[in-house]
Amino acid sequence: MKAERLTLTSNERRGQLFAFIIAVIGLLGGLYLIATGKDRQGIYLFITIFASLVTVFIFGKIKQGRDLARKRVEMKQFLKRNPDQ
Repeated sequence: MKAERLTLTSNERRGQLFAFIIAVIGLLGGLYLIATGKDRQGIYLFITIFASLVTVFIFGKIKQGRDLARKRVEMKQFLKRNPDQ
């Protein structure tokens, strides 16, 4: 089980790295398009990438809050069943 968790963590980190690289390339691509006179396409690309990153961040924080709340409830239930802990 510990090895599975390490693999999952490694895969998560790799996924985050690739997502970061794709986002940076997209943002730089948008800036490049703006700089080369393709303002509309550059702004659309930049705003789309930026909005995607903000959306992922917000939903990640919401999920994190729900997970923490669930863990708090589980811990309270555990402590009620095992008061000597």
